[in-house]
Amino acid sequence: MPPRIMRTVALAGTLLLSGVQHAHAYDWPQFNGDSQHSGNNTQETLIDRSTVGGLHKVFATSLPDIADGAPAALDSVATPSVTRDLLFITTKLGYIVAVDAHSGAVVWQRQFVAPGCLIASSSTPCYTTSSPVTDPNRQYVYTYGLDGYVHKLQVGDGTEITGNGWPELATTKGNVEKGSSALSIATAQNGTSYLYVANGGYPGDAGDYQGHLTTISLATGTQHVFNSLCSDQPDVHFTLTSPDCAAPQSAVWGRPGVAYDRAADMIYIATGNGLFNGTNEWGDSVLKLFPNGTEFANAPLDSYTPTNYASLQQQDLDLGSTTPVILPVPNSSAVQHLGLQVGKDSMLRLLNLDNLSGQGGPGHTGGEVGTIVRTPQGGEVLAQPAVWVNPHDNSTWVIVSSSGGISGLKLVFDGSGNPSLVSQWLTYQPGASPLIANGIVFYAAGNLIQALDPTTGAVLWRDTDIGGIHWQSPIVVNGMLYILDNNQTLTAYGVAAASYAPSGQPGTFLPGQTVTYQATLTNTGTTTWSAGGPTPFHLRIAFAAPGGTAIPESNLYTDQGFALPADVVPGQSVTVTVAVTAPPAPGSYILIYQMVQEGVAFFPQYFDSNVTVASNQPANSASYVISGQPGTFTASQNSTYQVTLTNTGTATWSAGGSTPYHLRVAFAAAGGTSVPRSTLYTDQGYALPADVAAGQSATLSITVTPPASPGNDTLIYQMVQEGIAFFPQYMDSSTTVVSPQAPYSVSYAPSGQPGAFIANQPATYQVTLTNTGSSTWSAGGPNPVHLRIAFAAAGSTAIPGSTLYTDQGFALPADIAPGQSTTLAVRVSPPAGAGSYTLIYQMVQEGVAFFPQYLNSPVSVGILSARYAPISQPPSWTHGTSRTFQVTLTNIGSATWTAGGPYPVHLRIAFAAAGSTALPGSTLYTDQG
Repeated sequence: MPPRIMRTVALAGTLLLSGVQHAHAYDWPQFNGDSQHSGNNTQETLIDRSTVGGLHKVFATSLPDIADGAPAALDSVATPSVTRDLLFITTKLGYIVAVDAHSGAVVWQRQFVAPGCLIASSSTPCYTTSSPVTDPNRQYVYTYGLDGYVHKLQVGDGTEITGNGWPELATTKGNVEKGSSALSIATAQNGTSYLYVANGGYPGDAGDYQGHLTTISLATGTQHVFNSLCSDQPDVHFTLTSPDCAAPQSAVWGRPGVAYDRAADMIYIATGNGLFNGTNEWGDSVLKLFPNGTEFANAPLDSYTPTNYASLQQQDLDLGSTTPVILPVPNSSAVQHLGLQVGKDSMLRLLNLDNLSGQGGPGHTGGEVGTIVRTPQGGEVLAQPAVWVNPHDNSTWVIVSSSGGISGLKLVFDGSGNPSLVSQWLTYQPGASPLIANGIVFYAAGNLIQALDPTTGAVLWRDTDIGGIHWQSPIVVNGMLYILDNNQTLTAYGVAAASYAPSGQPGTFLPGQTVTYQATLTNTGTTTWSAGGPTPFHLRIAFAAPGGTAIPESNLYTDQGFALPADVVPGQSVTVTVAVTAPPAPGSYILIYQMVQEGVAFFPQYFDSNVTVASNQPANSASYVISGQPGTFTASQNSTYQVTLTNTGTATWSAGGSTPYHLRVAFAAAGGTSVPRSTLYTDQGYALPADVAAGQSATLSITVTPPASPGNDTLIYQMVQEGIAFFPQYMDSSTTVVSPQAPYSVSYAPSGQPGAFIANQPATYQVTLTNTGSSTWSAGGPNPVHLRIAFAAAGSTAIPGSTLYTDQGFALPADIAPGQSTTLAVRVSPPAGAGSYTLIYQMVQEGVAFFPQYLNSPVSVGILSARYAPISQPPSWTHGTSRTFQVTLTNIGSATWTAGGPYPVHLRIAFAAAGSTALPGSTLYTDQG
């Protein structure tokens, strides 16, 4: 094989804003995504099996100090300078830092400290391992401060919100009680959102600390406190003096702190080592509480405590080293609300969340579902397990990480529906809390972050360029992977992905021939391609031996690199002109296109095609360069573009005579190759403008007519000497023929339409109409195009053929060309009768026909009617004086009275001339609303 050659040349090109759109952006508001903290991100689409191998570092940002949790993320936050995607990070020394999710720039930061705070009178400063949470309204972020308070800040600039309870007290003993867990928010079934703050102790269990949960109503700022020791003292923050609890420990310190089960509308916590008596001391237990954080009769609503709780306490094997895990189950499960508790002792305990001990209430011991089993890898479990539902068979999986490694367990059921966990794989690489995104497991260990297959544990991607890990765990959001580490660094990884569209590439080259044509590259990933810098992005084009695939795995004969003309952001395209040189030796090759970040890695996506380097120069030989050919044709509609033909043979092409040379362009069945060997649907010939000598080129402007039937076809270009033979060289491409666009077609988008109308009361709102056809809508003339809006009988479809109760027409403000939109303000009058109707929108060309497209929606029409009952109305009073009394109003109609909006319902009270009846038509002396 000839020596491998790689050279980089300047790339001529044009950046184009393409139509590529990434999936809808989403938020990651709290630890492991939501209030259940399953750690299963089903919203992610950009990172998948095809792109995870292309993850590469985007930035590594230094933070004010170490952050020992996970970020929260919000999309499209308005900051004082610009709208940004932001990450929010709480650090050990009480900072809250907002970081630009794409550049790593620190946008704002605040710090909440407790000056002079030392842990249990030692020399070690106080710290937190908490993580922040964002408000469901996306306006605020909450963070734990070393002052023992939870602080509420505006997401855009970090301004602290005070008043109505804020900042909220979480502990009065910050030197012995640590904010270890992430802050969490859940919205209960009644619509109220609660913020949860869990407190425990510092490592070593020093000092007089009591595990407790503070629950804060985001609506009112009021709070409840549940103490896991001395639970008979609710809503009390213990102090070092009084009030206090004689029993210490029993920390609430699992990574999420609290798990909310929406189906049961309950929260669950797990406690660490401490005393247990089943009445007011709840060490090493799983506890159920109301979502507002309250208990019942000074005890949790239900509890689970293992029978060996005393041994766990003696050996420092906290049951509550993790937070309870909620497991999805099928309808056939014998336990419909199933939970899992994994302790520091590495044991897996399945629990019935509706009856934790199996004995109908709190205070009992034992009662697990099935047999307690050990994690396959062993080791202490301090990381929160992740739950994944396999979309292929709806089976539930649990991914458990420990000091001994990481394993995947599958939830299985026996014939009676009894559940158990069965190990499917394990690896002895310890790590922190795992996360699953789009069916891929991500987790971090010391100087390592990697992606695994959830069903096999196989490594899909890894990077060793991060610092040490304690409790830091990754998040994946909007195509980006983020991880914190003990180097006080936030590292971000993005997807490097590309699509390739060569245009004009010949199928046959001559030995050593350089051919110039174009290639369009589209950035389908989440990171910007840098044209310069120490690790620029280049397009590599290589001739490889047959059977080659990607450049790094192929035997190469040439390897050319082409620099980008400018940076290319995600979603953008660049069309480039490349000069590709063929190898000197004739033969069959694979021509490979592949993007690379120099010094980092090749992209996982590549594009290749079979090409030939001609063994000699036959008499009749040609190369083809196509310019402007559509990728999609419309059936029977002509397209005009250019073809440049180069005479690569030895014979002159005669434009005339008895055997002239012509270009033949044919639509053939999919999979077709040359014209003579394909099933043809069309076959057009094009004459040369003049004779073309060997080595010369001619550019033809051709008008190509596709078949009348839509479908996926092959478009073939091939020279022929008429009456002699077709050239052996041809060029073909896959193309699509689509049906012609309907002349009159429309899409409708009403905005502000009521679902319920009031009889005889018009409603004004807007309707946006888009011309999706091929003909202009005329606003005037003998046959203008109008919008018709009609109330029809319930269940109706289009206006023609329906029973109509109203039918209104609305004129266009101007002619609307194909592809354009117009927004009409319509005043729609409902029928006089109450009932259920179908409201139909349908365009019509008056005097010709209705459009085939219509939009309808079920609506109701109600009647306004009221009964009045004044209470203590005076029969008379002095003129010019005001009197206060009550009136009871009863809605005896069929329409809801709206207090606001464009048509509010008011009570009007007026003094009228004697003998008057209703307000309208009466002579009024006063009129109050």
